Amino acid sequence: MFHALGQISTFNNYDWSWHEPLAVIGVEIFFVISGYLMLESARRHENAGRFVLARIRRVYPTFMVLQIIVFSIGYLTKSKGLGDPIYFVERFVIDGLMLPGMLPIDPIQTVAWTLSYEAAFYLLVATMRSRPDWMIAFVCVLISIVRIDFIFFALGIALRSCNIEPPRFLGWAPIVWVDTISYSFYLWHPMVLHGLTKIAGYPVPYLLVACLATTGVAWASWRFIEVPGQRLGVSETSARRKGKSLETANIQN
Repeated sequence: MFHALGQISTFNNYDWSWHEPLAVIGVEIFFVISGYLMLESARRHENAGRFVLARIRRVYPTFMVLQIIVFSIGYLTKSKGLGDPIYFVERFVIDGLMLPGMLPIDPIQTVAWTLSYEAAFYLLVATMRSRPDWMIAFVCVLISIVRIDFIFFALGIALRSCNIEPPRFLGWAPIVWVDTISYSFYLWHPMVLHGLTKIAGYPVPYLLVACLATTGVAWASWRFIEVPGQRLGVSETSARRKGKSLETANIQN
């Protein structure tokens, strides 16, 4: 909604500055959810390395497909300085390591800065998985002195430690389905919005078409990129031994 309304505001010269808190709230909720879930996920794995590998399988396939597309377009159009081969390679490596965000570097993929925070949090959880919850939360609070968003990871850990259960409606089938494609939805939506800019002069149709189009792209991305990516290094036999489908086992990780 934040990015779509931003496009509408620019195209129609509207002052919709009221929509800016949408982005802040969305990111904060995102980090709280990660803080709530990641400790349990890390401790469910046999060791830190397996947890990190599971995170790589979960995050990188879709991210790298988008990276290749965005950088290819940037090279061909010479936008964002990517027409320079040396700078192209330098930024491909920097962005591929998810450094923009935690470091003061603007990401080539607009929304990827949040993944930089996520990656840093995953590494923190991996190295401290055997430590008490309060200690990991305390470290997050300390990091928040220089990177304020880490306070929301700490809040998520605190909610989990206090056995605060999520509302039951999050278990409803439509909500679960939306959650399943949410990562791809998040990564693909800027490209879809950009492709629909020509109809941004019609706010309501633009929002509806953008939402439907992004949902379709996100589902295809989940089905043909995320699911195969999560299968890498995970055998069907191993998943069945735990009494779960492969997709369920990977989603829980």
